[in-house]
Amino acid sequence: MSELLRRTLGEQVGIETVLAGGLWQTHADPNQLESTILNLAVNARDAMPNGGKLTIETSNSHLDRRYTDLQAEVAPGQYVSLALPTAASA
Repeated sequence: MSELLRRTLGEQVGIETVLAGGLWQTHADPNQLESTILNLAVNARDAMPNGGKLTIETSNSHLDRRYTDLQAEVAPGQYVSLALPTAASA
């Protein structure tokens, strides 16, 4: 997927990955996950017309009942988190 992202985002957007060690196993549809990452990356690119840096981060997250009570479709438990923060060039 790295090559697809590089071709799609172009030379003005750098890509950095920060992958957590000891990441929990998770169940996900590979095609949906790839499509989601690609869509988020394209949206990030479009939000950085002068270029910038896209970081793809993963981490383990534990969601407790206090948090999930505020979220209609989320159950408490262990999750793997995927984040795509950006930093735009000036």
